[in-house]
Amino acid sequence: MTTSKGYYAAIQVSPDPTRLETVNIGAVLFCPEKRFLRAQFASDFRRAKKLFGSVDEALLEMQRDAIGARLGNASEFGRLEDLQDFIDRRGGALRFSVVRPMQVADPEDELAELFQRLVGPQEPTRRRGPRAKTLLTSILRKEHLFEQVHRPIKQKLPDIGTTFEADFGYRNGRFNVIAPVDFSSADGWFKAASARAVEGQALHGTEHPEHGRMTLVVVGRFARETERHSGAVRQILSDHQVRLYDLDRVEPLLADIRKHVAPMN
Repeated sequence: MTTSKGYYAAIQVSPDPTRLETVNIGAVLFCPEKRFLRAQFASDFRRAKKLFGSVDEALLEMQRDAIGARLGNASEFGRLEDLQDFIDRRGGALRFSVVRPMQVADPEDELAELFQRLVGPQEPTRRRGPRAKTLLTSILRKEHLFEQVHRPIKQKLPDIGTTFEADFGYRNGRFNVIAPVDFSSADGWFKAASARAVEGQALHGTEHPEHGRMTLVVVGRFARETERHSGAVRQILSDHQVRLYDLDRVEPLLADIRKHVAPMN
């Protein structure tokens, strides 16, 4: 079987980079010739908690999902430099090891082997049903609104030292950036809401070169154990210029999109 040049790295938890302590929780394999780019993650953060004690699991889950979603757009990564640029711009507690070369024959099999070698004998992340982003995408497609709002957004937020990314947006005066968020953990909903509130406040105070002033719109997916906190989430977000729609009652958002976005030919 012929092989192609590939590149791999470990995905690591590093709450305090100054301590130079890390725990591998995932692996990424990139093979440009085979147009393969994928990350595989551990099912939980058990090893990180064992080394570091308490960790912010809700924040780690958000960062993990953001990495997985971005690396899922393989068409945006044509060269090693594209992957390295993405890695170099990463902040937060999830980071990448040094990218190393390897020969790749079967990317799927070799990613599984890399995961076993770098992380250990665990299964990849098991999700509790479809994620908010998956469900919202399905709704938008069903309502024939996906093409109108699928506008990937990237905005630097210097006030909080990060770059905000989202896949959906539309204009109704200000440009509305739509972010699906899972509030699925009884002990993590507050941290997830707070993180989006901080991002939304910073986003509200910046100006995008193409879209101008922006507002964050969160589409929240609540689990049975977090439904009773939806009012508190709404208040936290509202206090920071962020609007909230419940994924189970998203029709008002769809109606606003229909009102302000002309159908695309």
